Amino acid sequence: MRSLLRSIYNEYKNSNAQALPSSYLQAKRAYKQTLKLAKREWYLKRWRALIAASRSRRPQEFWALINKRGRKYPLTIISAPTWEQFLSKYFSLAEESNSSTEFQADHLPLWPSTDPDLIMDLILDLKTGKAPGPDLVPAEAIVAQPRWWAEILAKVFDAINSTGLIPRSWKEAVIVPVHKKGPPADPENYRNISLLSIIGKIYAKFLLSKLSHWANDSNLIGHEQAGFRNNYSTTDHMVIMYHLARKYSAPSRGRLCVAFIDLKAAFDSIPRNCLWKKLERWGIDRRLLWLITQLLHGSSARVRLTPAGNLSNEVPINRGVRQSCILAPLLFNLFISDMKLFLNESQANIHVCWLLYAP
Repeated sequence: MRSLLRSIYNEYKNSNAQALPSSYLQAKRAYKQTLKLAKREWYLKRWRALIAASRSRRPQEFWALINKRGRKYPLTIISAPTWEQFLSKYFSLAEESNSSTEFQADHLPLWPSTDPDLIMDLILDLKTGKAPGPDLVPAEAIVAQPRWWAEILAKVFDAINSTGLIPRSWKEAVIVPVHKKGPPADPENYRNISLLSIIGKIYAKFLLSKLSHWANDSNLIGHEQAGFRNNYSTTDHMVIMYHLARKYSAPSRGRLCVAFIDLKAAFDSIPRNCLWKKLERWGIDRRLLWLITQLLHGSSARVRLTPAGNLSNEVPINRGVRQSCILAPLLFNLFISDMKLFLNESQANIHVCWLLYAP
């Protein structure tokens, strides 16, 4: 079709005609239509190949097809054993016995059946265009049929709420390392993005709604905490700091001493047993606490090493709140919420104000 179009145009130029012949316009329309059909067939063929690789769980073939579409994924020159040693160092340190709180399921508060409408609202709130987790189920596949998924997931959530049995794939994470700065051979110079199961994220959002309601009713997080909270921002604390600096700049007002503390790897440093004991002491719904501990207990991670989808060996994760989990920010805020009480008690004659934020 392209050759025909060019030949008609060349004949027009050599003939010194005043206008293009009608055959040229007809050939151009036919060429565009053929090109459109060819592109559509190419996309359908590629989607069929992606679906086949996903259903048969062939990750290398799946990610090779993704890369052919022009998307670039970070490369790492670090070997699998080095990544596994790095993850074990920061996320698999020994804790006090088991990180999962022990409960008797028959002594826990009863929950009503899950409302499918609630699940559908959680589904519609999902963000599309995100990479799927280890189960390769994308958010688009769920958002496309929210009612169908809501009916099924409501029954699945009821079964999990009564038994505490969490699907294994919901506890797995695929880590995509993105180089930040420094030598690329050092794992600490990477920002690790965890890809989690989308369906597991919906269940985590279901638990988050209950956890947020309890935390707000109990007034456990003070106004000084601006990090990871809706309607709070670092800018608010900057304005407060500016006001205090202006207020105490005059000698007659006294002195203002300021200390900035940066908590390195804060999410990864939380001992889970201490977190569970705090929540239990504050009177959290015991079934809710039990389900949160079951969701985090036995979690693991693997690092994607190449654009083709090669993964490292599985490394157990038993320390810190879970990266990329929607529950992690609130659990972190709850863990540090009583820090000010202990520090104020140690400075009886000095008034200490706290401004907590996430950079």
